[in-house]
Parts: sequence; C-alpha cells; structure tokens
Amino acid sequence: MKRTIKEKEIITKKKVIIKKSSNDRLWLCWFCISW
Repeated sequence: MKRTIKEKEIITKKKVIIKKSSNDRLWLCWFCISW
C-alpha cells in the first residue's frame, strides 16, 4: 500500500511539472505575439 501511494505521488509531481512547462511555453508565445 505504501509503495503505491508513493508511486502516485511521483506520477502527480511529473504531471504538475509537465503542466507547468507547457504553461510557461504558452505564456512565452503570447508574450512574443503581444510584442
């Protein structure tokens, strides 16, 4: 049980990192367009 919880945490952390990086890219694109 403990192991699966830890694996879930790792997966969610990876998802959050992916989400954040794609958000940053979107923001950068928007910044370039607005310039």
